[in-house]
Amino acid sequence: MEKKYKSIDLLTKLLRKKYKYNNNFFLTDIFDQDLLNYSKQYSIEEIRNIWLDYIEKKWKNEFINLYLSVPFCKRKCSFCIYATNILIPGKENQQKEEYLKSVLDMLDYYKEIFQKVEFNSFFFWGGTPSILDEDQLEQVSEKLYGLAKFKEWCEKTIECNPDSVTKKKVEIFHKYGYNRISMWVQSLSQETLRTVNRDYQTEKHVFDALKWMSQYDFKEISVDLIYGLAGDSPEKFKDSVIRLLENGATSIIFYCLQPTRLYLKNYFDDDLDVYQEYLEWFFHIFHEINDLLEKKWLPTIDVPENIMSNANGIKYSIKDHNIIFSERYRYNAGIDSSVLGIWHHANSIIKDNIHYHSLPLDKDFRKNEFKGVLFNERMAKTYYIYNKLTNKNHLKLKEYKKEVWSEFTDDFHEEYRELEKKWLMYIEKNVLYFSDTIKNNAKEKFMVGLFFIDMEDIKKRIYDLLWSK
Repeated sequence: MEKKYKSIDLLTKLLRKKYKYNNNFFLTDIFDQDLLNYSKQYSIEEIRNIWLDYIEKKWKNEFINLYLSVPFCKRKCSFCIYATNILIPGKENQQKEEYLKSVLDMLDYYKEIFQKVEFNSFFFWGGTPSILDEDQLEQVSEKLYGLAKFKEWCEKTIECNPDSVTKKKVEIFHKYGYNRISMWVQSLSQETLRTVNRDYQTEKHVFDALKWMSQYDFKEISVDLIYGLAGDSPEKFKDSVIRLLENGATSIIFYCLQPTRLYLKNYFDDDLDVYQEYLEWFFHIFHEINDLLEKKWLPTIDVPENIMSNANGIKYSIKDHNIIFSERYRYNAGIDSSVLGIWHHANSIIKDNIHYHSLPLDKDFRKNEFKGVLFNERMAKTYYIYNKLTNKNHLKLKEYKKEVWSEFTDDFHEEYRELEKKWLMYIEKNVLYFSDTIKNNAKEKFMVGLFFIDMEDIKKRIYDLLWSK
């Protein structure tokens, strides 16, 4: 146990220093970002053939989800951890046109394979999809709905930034069947927005967009807020919540800021403990928000303990009169479903087969290349565990058995026994939890998660990183 823990600690440090891993210790990053270097390179033709083989020989109507992205932003928010591109002044239209052509050509290339498939969910995200002009948005939506088929009940989400929403764009959202709008507001405080390099957004942008959206029968008009932003305060945050719900938002998803090392350095003395203390301030305001929402819209609930511990969103819905713990709209895949992702650095998963991501898209889609990991049975099970622990902070063992047809304590007996001995994980009422001592510490949870990886793979990766230039 001690030897493996020391190896994992060294690997974690090397991933930061040598691999330049700067995200926030999401367990799924171990596969999503190929942190253990399992992958090999594939051409677009090879990826197409793997999908073709899966659809023709193995697919039994399991869920397949479609993700598209427009990776451009007006500016990069100082807290952002995603791969985005800033539009170059004077070349904005050229950048967007070249990118859209590559994406649509790829969709066309895959069209024949997915003739029999009706996608279960569609997520059009960014970057900023609403940064497209009205003609471009119409073009990509028309082509998309001509190339892909969706189940009747499919949730089709398009994300947008308030400053780039127009009345015409909202009309296009409705015309092409997007039934869920997700708008990144983050805060209504201009002072807070200025601190995070987002002060181009104004209250007028937000409330105009909500007014136009409210004129249509969208299934959901969802707004994202982030708590824990530098320059924010509980009172400002509470004010944002109330005014958004009063002006047309049908739900709000609260995300806890996951600070990068640079963000901590710039705003919190490069000290995660200082940031955790700052978050405690927000924790108490959630009880006040809960009381206010109960009086106006919602039933009583308990404020969850894990609002400070990870990137899970807490979704308050006034349309359905309930509260849902969001799964962050991450790739809900691995063992139970597949994802076709098309954009720069897109992650995709073919159920029980391969997890791959695209390299930056080429103007000529036929030159696009991908890096992928062929999943064996143990990898697929491990990814399923990571997905649940990242999104929910626990793993229901009955669900695990239902999905993989085996017992968690059989599959990972030695690993769990060691973690339980050290009081790092425990099972209660058939649910696997992190211990109280680490449940709010993303790095510790990440290191515990690495215990499910074979020791030989960890040693090999350490060796590779130590000798890399």
